[in-house]
Amino acid sequence: MKIWNPATSRCTTTLEGPDSLVLAISWSRDAKWIVPRSNDGVVMIWNSDSEQCTSTLEGHSGAVTSSSWSPDGSQIAPASRD
Repeated sequence: MKIWNPATSRCTTTLEGPDSLVLAISWSRDAKWIVPRSNDGVVMIWNSDSEQCTSTLEGHSGAVTSSSWSPDGSQIAPASRD
């Protein structure tokens, strides 16, 4: 996954993973967390400051097609085709 600065048209960050097709990405409201939605059913939670994956959630058998953050940003609810 690449993060781009639209003002400069330059890639500022490259995050390695997940291994499957990334369908979309969710950012937390405070911009601290990045959650890509992937085709393999795995949900990876990335810290945008450290650029590290801090958690991997495995429990879906199908593609994770959407996700939503709780209003206070403390939880994320991914949805899947399973």
